Amino acid sequence: MAERDASIYLESDVFLHDVFIVERGEITSFVLQLEVYEDGVWHPVVRCDSAHGEAHIDYINPGGREYNKTWLGVTAPFNTIYQTVSAEFKSTYRACRPMESPERTT
Repeated sequence: MAERDASIYLESDVFLHDVFIVERGEITSFVLQLEVYEDGVWHPVVRCDSAHGEAHIDYINPGGREYNKTWLGVTAPFNTIYQTVSAEFKSTYRACRPMESPERTT
């Protein structure tokens, strides 16, 4: 079992945490989390991981609270899900700025 960290800056104020575990050439767990830097603080805004044994996406408000969990319901191997979500995050990160959760008011 080997943990790998492929985290990268997509821009100076956008960071992609990219950590996964590989066993016998297959990804057995992963975390992809986009963070943006605003007002002197790094804020997670969206995360996809394999916790609970199933891939899902968590949407996170500026206060750090998860306000939506979307189960992907995909039976593909984690390698495929990881590669697809990683590419998607890298191509759409500009749209992933912190959003207000439905229950939070400004």
